Amino acid sequence: MVARIADYVELSKPGITLFIAMSTATGYILAPGPVDHVLFWHTVIATAVAAAGAAALNEYFERDVDAAMTRTVSRPLPSARVRPTGAAVFGILLGIAGVMNLFLNVRPTTAIITALAFVTYVFVYTPLKKITPLCTLVGTLPGALPILAGWSAQGSLRDGGGWALFAILVLWQLPHFYSLAWLYREDYQRGGLRMLTTMDPDGSKTRHAVEISAVLLTIAAFVPMLMGMSGMLYGVGALALNIILLRLAFKMKGAAMDSDARRLFGFSLVYLPAILALLLVDAVRMLTF
Repeated sequence: MVARIADYVELSKPGITLFIAMSTATGYILAPGPVDHVLFWHTVIATAVAAAGAAALNEYFERDVDAAMTRTVSRPLPSARVRPTGAAVFGILLGIAGVMNLFLNVRPTTAIITALAFVTYVFVYTPLKKITPLCTLVGTLPGALPILAGWSAQGSLRDGGGWALFAILVLWQLPHFYSLAWLYREDYQRGGLRMLTTMDPDGSKTRHAVEISAVLLTIAAFVPMLMGMSGMLYGVGALALNIILLRLAFKMKGAAMDSDARRLFGFSLVYLPAILALLLVDAVRMLTF
């Protein structure tokens, strides 16, 4: 029984689900207005539940791809630890439960944004991975919408702050995923995925995509400061983080491209939590003083 529960937890991609919960919480806290703790937890937990459902359905639809790739062959579906029907029902129920909770206990707007992220991830991004390299651009939408959902539960979408956070999340995913996709390009080829890196033998297209997205992310990172959402603490921290990001992005080329991509990917895992933490700390400091 414990092993079966663990398999379903793995099916929900707990690492990604935790990331979704954290970005949702950040969006809620940064939105103007007092924090309602009950509303906060409804928002965060329901959005995470819907994200877990989307992850399970993603694995259901990609079970043949996962079976062909070394990195994913041991997942619950390709290893036959979970039946496909069980995974599909699990994903659908979680998705419905999360969206309905948001609709009934938070706001319809928040439920709609979360439903859009669910549908885009499962029914647009997932099939596009076998069709076009543009899938990565499309995939940034469901990855970024949760922070906008968190903002909408507390604030208004007419306020540009939520969209500024959304832009950071969208642009962060590009160097993050392109560097990861470069490292696993051979695995993605075995899985039949048409990622940019599987169609880029010398890495030049991937390198240019990383460089452009890093520059755009650097610009987006300073928008919250220009909008008055943060102060000098965030500005100094964001400057330091983006200098490192740009250095790593523009270094990713040549014979050492694999190691450069690995360093960029590793730093991307630090970059986003650090940026969001700086925003939160600076917002609290500004309210205090």
